[in-house]
Amino acid sequence: MKATDFSFDWRATSWLLIVVIVGMLAVWKPWTATTRTVSVTGSGTISAAPDEYTLNATYEKQAADAATATSQVAELGNGVVAKLKDLGLTDAQIRTTNGTQGVIKPMYAPAPTSSPGTEASATYAVVVTVSDKALAQKASDYLSTTPVQYAVSTSSTFSTSAWKKFQDQARTAALEDARAKASETASQLGVRLGDVKTVTDSTSQGGYVVPMVGAAGSALDSASSSSATVAAPTLEGGSQDVTFSVTATYGIR
Repeated sequence: MKATDFSFDWRATSWLLIVVIVGMLAVWKPWTATTRTVSVTGSGTISAAPDEYTLNATYEKQAADAATATSQVAELGNGVVAKLKDLGLTDAQIRTTNGTQGVIKPMYAPAPTSSPGTEASATYAVVVTVSDKALAQKASDYLSTTPVQYAVSTSSTFSTSAWKKFQDQARTAALEDARAKASETASQLGVRLGDVKTVTDSTSQGGYVVPMVGAAGSALDSASSSSATVAAPTLEGGSQDVTFSVTATYGIR
């Protein structure tokens, strides 16, 4: 047979290849393939003593008109603030709500504790935030002798810098926990752990509030009998937890 007798049909071959490729795609369906992953939740907890105390006290005066009530409660509240400063607190550690104006609310119906003819009341809130435990205790002892509207309350927590430090430590522990769980899961499945795909964070902090009933006597009379008999609770922050959780998704192969 002569070489000139041999011919190759490229068109038929091309169509055959196209049919084979289409058939393979129809069987394998690569467009529906998804990356295999495993998701785990890791947690980390850091326990530490709080380094900040917050004390809250609110005072109220009722009078025949708003101006009188505001003036009276401002005199009382300003005296409380002055005494706190005498104890060693600074302006930065004391915050008052609405300054000396208080919050005015009309008294449409006299409450059981209202005086006859009372038409309005004004309140003055004092918030003390201090990191020195001894100074916080002094402020607590004093505020417990003052005629607060309901009760003095105190809470212990972490300062912003301490919270950030413990949060970072807890998150690192949570990520390590998640990685360990993912590795264990992959081993049990007989696959290899790949790169992390996504991480979702969440964090929480424990804490508590201790209410302290104030005295019924004058806040400004340090020699009053009520001041001598009222005892404030000892401030104990104890240990609080900063817990961080992460949900991590890893690829597997």
